[in-house]
Amino acid sequence: DPALCLAVEDSATGVTAAARAGCPVIGFTGTHHQPAAHARRLRGAGAGMAFNAMAELPALVSSFLRHA
Repeated sequence: DPALCLAVEDSATGVTAAARAGCPVIGFTGTHHQPAAHARRLRGAGAGMAFNAMAELPALVSSFLRHA
């Protein structure tokens, strides 16, 4: 069941694909030179939220699992 997965994507194309597949998606902006603008693009493509540092990922996954 895709709804039980969590996709982490750094491109609008990846976010769109995961969202269309039915996966919850969070966007990663840490590799982009304009993270705030990129976060807006990722959220516009379907990401539920965006984050900038991979160090944040374990807490985000834990939160997802608690609310799944």
